[in-house]
Amino acid sequence: MYFALINGRVVDGTGRPAATPATILMEGSGSRSRGPTTDISLPEGCRVIDIQGRTVLPGLIDGHMHGG
Repeated sequence: MYFALINGRVVDGTGRPAATPATILMEGSGSRSRGPTTDISLPEGCRVIDIQGRTVLPGLIDGHMHGG
């Protein structure tokens, strides 16, 4: 099953400028592709979630952690 987060701001953690508006296409529990919304084609039957005005950090597991 595919789903897509569209029209968001994607920060990939590499230091490159954030992509906006961007789309992340997911299949199952993994990212299949990501990039500018105009460059990503969505498969038929894809569930679409519009995240305009929100930021996504793919791969960030725990943004608030205390080392001990």
